[in-house]
Amino acid sequence: MIANLLPYYILFSFILTFSTQSLSYDLEKPSINTTQVVVNQNTAITTELETITVTAQKRDQSIQSIPITVNVLNENEIVNLGLTDMEDILFLFPNLSTNATTELAVGYSIRGVGTNNPHGNVNQAVGIYRDEISYGTPYSGILGVYDTARIEVLRGPQNSLFGRNTIGGAIHYISIKPSLDDHASGYIIGNVGNYNLGEFTAALNAPLSESVALRITGQSIQREGIYTNLATNSAGEPLGESSLGDKDRQSARAQLLWQPSDNTELLFNYHTANHHGTNIGNRAYGTRDADDPYLLINGVQDFKDNSLPDDKASISPFIENVDANSSDIVNSVDRNGFNPATGDWHKIYNVSSARSYAKISGGFFKLNHLFDNNYSINFSASYDNTLLETADETSGTNSLQFIPNRDASYAQKSYDIRVMSPENQAVRWLVGAYYFNENMDLYTMIRRFNYIGPESNVPRDIVAHNILEQVDEDVSLYGHLEWSLTDNLVLSSGLRYTENNKQADSRFGVATNYNTNPAGGSSISAKPFNTQTDLIFDRVSTDIFLDKSFIENCYSADFADCTILPATIKEYQLQQKLSEWGGKVALDYQLSKNNFTYISFARGFKSGGFDTRALAALFGEGAEQAFLPESLDAYELGLKTQLTSTLQINSAVFYNVWTDLQTFGVFNGEPRYVNIPTSVTKGVESEIKWLPADTWYTQIGIGFLDTEITNSGTFTAADEGHELPNSPAVTLNGLLRKQIDSSFGLFTLESDFRYVSEQIDGLTYDSDRYATKNAQFWLNARLNYQFGQEHQYNVALWAENLTEETYCVDIGMQNIITPTTTQADLGERGIDLTSTITCQPSENSGERFFGISIGVNFY
Repeated sequence: MIANLLPYYILFSFILTFSTQSLSYDLEKPSINTTQVVVNQNTAITTELETITVTAQKRDQSIQSIPITVNVLNENEIVNLGLTDMEDILFLFPNLSTNATTELAVGYSIRGVGTNNPHGNVNQAVGIYRDEISYGTPYSGILGVYDTARIEVLRGPQNSLFGRNTIGGAIHYISIKPSLDDHASGYIIGNVGNYNLGEFTAALNAPLSESVALRITGQSIQREGIYTNLATNSAGEPLGESSLGDKDRQSARAQLLWQPSDNTELLFNYHTANHHGTNIGNRAYGTRDADDPYLLINGVQDFKDNSLPDDKASISPFIENVDANSSDIVNSVDRNGFNPATGDWHKIYNVSSARSYAKISGGFFKLNHLFDNNYSINFSASYDNTLLETADETSGTNSLQFIPNRDASYAQKSYDIRVMSPENQAVRWLVGAYYFNENMDLYTMIRRFNYIGPESNVPRDIVAHNILEQVDEDVSLYGHLEWSLTDNLVLSSGLRYTENNKQADSRFGVATNYNTNPAGGSSISAKPFNTQTDLIFDRVSTDIFLDKSFIENCYSADFADCTILPATIKEYQLQQKLSEWGGKVALDYQLSKNNFTYISFARGFKSGGFDTRALAALFGEGAEQAFLPESLDAYELGLKTQLTSTLQINSAVFYNVWTDLQTFGVFNGEPRYVNIPTSVTKGVESEIKWLPADTWYTQIGIGFLDTEITNSGTFTAADEGHELPNSPAVTLNGLLRKQIDSSFGLFTLESDFRYVSEQIDGLTYDSDRYATKNAQFWLNARLNYQFGQEHQYNVALWAENLTEETYCVDIGMQNIITPTTTQADLGERGIDLTSTITCQPSENSGERFFGISIGVNFY
């Protein structure tokens, strides 16, 4: 497909270049005001496209004059569209997908390049940055989006300027800085909606003197979940929260700006965020025949081919409002003979505590100084601490089968210093040095039902677990050069050398409860085995269990509630070192005043990591499952055109070769970390901005993507020619805005949409029909009204997901694979040991949301 499109793309480029030179006009570069306080962008009628300045190359440059594909949202658009979560940008740009497996985790895939791994010690392939500070943990999403000057989405490897873990690109959230204006200013925005949504955002900018200013901002978001938990305990009483997907998040940021001279600026930042909520769990359908679910008896598993009939192969089990009595699921049950299909997208069985808690606090210091000769130096130092506690149920059925729990803490610090040459030279350069350190304590625990124990191999309630204490240290030197070979031709190059050292103490084990007697008779516990309960091991509360000391206590012989099986204890001292070069070279040419083309090659790399699978304790593995670093070679041809003052088209063709892709899935019969030897991603994307007439604005983004594994090594479920996860072949995004100016004020009608074609979720099954996400079409609408002498008041009515689109964040399978399971046991499709196929729905899936927003500026 891509090969066929490339000639048309090149022809299109030349037509635009040579047929529109007469339409060229002088672009005046406006000053950048990142401290303006607004609650809506439509303070005036738009008559021409604005010039956008970005810092993708660590300098203020026009987006139309750099050899990088960059998507940008400015401060006004962010507020106008009601963006509050980091992943809201998915609705606005093509070839951009999520790899997140929970609401707390943030993970992106750009052009098919991302990281498909839910574990907490894994670096993402798309780097997340806030105010130039890198976040190693995937849980920075709870910081939210508020009082933000700009969001930049940089496509392709960004290793030379942004670091080692940006092989797919980087997403940069840039906060509004304090202003030294001679008066206080700020804004307040309130937002209410269905499901008891309550959002409140406020900002205050206060100049303390001619050289010192303080900016304080905060945000609070609360909303009830849209999912109902049907699970009950053994007495038939409701289990835990009846509502799943609740959100309660508070965020705050304080910044102090000091400018002791015109050439020197110091910025101090403190930020914090708390998230309390409930996880959603999973929708599920059983994989076993209701007439013969081959129940587990005394550790003996009777295998049976339970594949669906051929005429059901095209039926997705997760379509909206599946009838529980329909022919495709009536005979589908879990291993206990229970049918978990509810017939209602928003009703789920979740027998865990569904606990979702995270906290982030930290800050940074920045120094920027411009010397008299126009050379400059920039220094930053940062620190962040993240705490996490979470539990969820993955099987989607009414009894204990598989409950992952995580208790983690992350402490990271970083230092960055760079020196830059003046702007107005034929050769412009910067050089820098970077240091990053992260200390991680990660407790991964899987509570599950299994056959284990010394007494006749009877069923037991067990917890397989891993305790990882890891130190990640990164040191790098980098540089970037821009050389104007002629007035129209510029050579850009960047290079970064990195030494990364990971060290860890890792311990695996299995805790088991011997208080349960499933055959009847005397027992210390009154609870029958495999009944849903919010107690762990019958007597230990969930809150205590989530605390890291619980597993530690299990190693003590005098702790009566659990025992660690000695045969399962594995301890490792691990180390992995990386010394690698990465960078970029690009050649760009100014075809005419407003037509710009470039060709580039970039190489990115990402560090490896260690095994934290709790189930490795059952397989007797650990150190053997470390995953290696990965790298990506990226080739890109781009064209940026400004046809008129009201029409802009930016397009690119790309081809990526991915080596040692890191992924997690069920390979060769067990869940594993693996490196897939070679994969390829290629595609075309374009962004069009057009003002068809005064008061109208439209924006269209379209992406075509083709991905495949070209060398799978010896892994099953990753055969050559197989597409990569979270890589839809087509994405289409659109935004339409109409302004109406009247004597009563300014009205703005706005609608945005996103179409995503069918895609697979992971490399887990030999048959993709168990892991395929259906195509989706999302539609949102908003009506804004601004009034007052300076349009300082704003009221907006909004509606989201008007199409009631449903979406699976993650598709998985619940199985009982044991250390003795062979590939032959798994059957032709690899699911014969499976109890349920599950879909984790997104927090806003299958429901319309609507509300009203009220805001006011004060000056």
